[in-house]
Amino acid sequence: MAELWASLREFLVIIAESDWLHQFGLILGITLVCWMPAKLLCRRWPLLGPGYPLYRRLTRRSVRASLWPLLSIVVGLVTLKILVRLWPQIFGESEGVISILGLLLGLRILEALTRPLDPGREDHRGLRRTLLVLLFSVVALDQLDLLNALVSFLERPIFSGANSSVTSLSILAAMGALMLMGGLASMAQHQLGHRVLPRLGVDYTLAEALATVARYFLVIAGGFWALDLLGFDLSTIGFAVGALGVGIGMGLQGIVNNFVSGLILMFERSIKRGDVLTVEGTDGKVQRIGLRASVIRSRDGEDLIMPNSIFTDNTITNYSFGDDLKLVDVAVGVSYDSDPNEIRDLLLEVAAKQDTVLERPAPLVRFRDFGASSIDFELRAWIRDPWGVPAARSDLLFAIWYALKDRGIEIPFPQHDLHLRSGELPVRMI
Repeated sequence: MAELWASLREFLVIIAESDWLHQFGLILGITLVCWMPAKLLCRRWPLLGPGYPLYRRLTRRSVRASLWPLLSIVVGLVTLKILVRLWPQIFGESEGVISILGLLLGLRILEALTRPLDPGREDHRGLRRTLLVLLFSVVALDQLDLLNALVSFLERPIFSGANSSVTSLSILAAMGALMLMGGLASMAQHQLGHRVLPRLGVDYTLAEALATVARYFLVIAGGFWALDLLGFDLSTIGFAVGALGVGIGMGLQGIVNNFVSGLILMFERSIKRGDVLTVEGTDGKVQRIGLRASVIRSRDGEDLIMPNSIFTDNTITNYSFGDDLKLVDVAVGVSYDSDPNEIRDLLLEVAAKQDTVLERPAPLVRFRDFGASSIDFELRAWIRDPWGVPAARSDLLFAIWYALKDRGIEIPFPQHDLHLRSGELPVRMI
């Protein structure tokens, strides 16, 4: 700890003796003065919409991004020339100011060019900006002659072990590695799952599976990279993790089973996102397939989070597997006075008028049975939306009701005759 305080005092002495404060103040003042005029100039070059060619949009974006640093460089050159002539002993060695402003120009243009690559992801944009800010900070510290002093201070050990020591620099490097790999993992998952693999003709569910595996791989690699930066022996850690994994695996068999089931679902593709299925007596649509659990949205709008082992260990009815055709059955009972041929033609006519009913396979009417109070028919029609079966059946029932009513065809209700066989009963008048 004494060495740490000593190095801190040395670092503060270097800062106090350097002329970085004048240069920093000069940079801050120039950029603040030029910010508002650059903002006003940007209004003359509004951003172009998606209807314009990409090169025009990138050019316009680059021009807007470079106005502020370009104006700062021009003002900085003039200001520095005046200050050096007036106070050469203070600003005589301030050439680094222009270099820093030039770096700001390059980073602004780079950020403007990379922004359209992923416009809908704020976390990815934040990662790019963080990396650019870190790069700018390192180069700026080097131009101000503070980088070596800062590195020397951060390299002092905080605590030491048997074979290695941990420094502030190693901790910062490990944190940076975790942040970098985490951001890259998220970006890689999005790019692979939504852009690269689908454009190569890979199925959407398989693309998501591969992208998810790539993300976990990068995150794990980032963890090992951070441990290596901290000075840990990876071979020893690997052995310890393996031994610990055996013990934990015995108690986490359910989680491991769900994890493996998730991989099976993603690669086998027997259940995909958007499929309509019945699982444990509940009809729902698959919203997302994760590595541990999947999200099923019921017809009531409720999101059910189900472990993946349910889908691999049980029989699941998948109405979207193979094709999206679904049969809709509607039972109809009419009076015995009705003509069966007329009823058949009427039901087929009703089905033909429905927009959701397909012509091929053609609708079919079956004479089911002679009921107790009615003759029973069944209309069988095909639709191309498994999720729309209740709505299609409801539309058919509405149409059948009005069609029967217009034709004067009766829909009977059950009638029962009661026969009393107990002989004569006494009747008393009150």
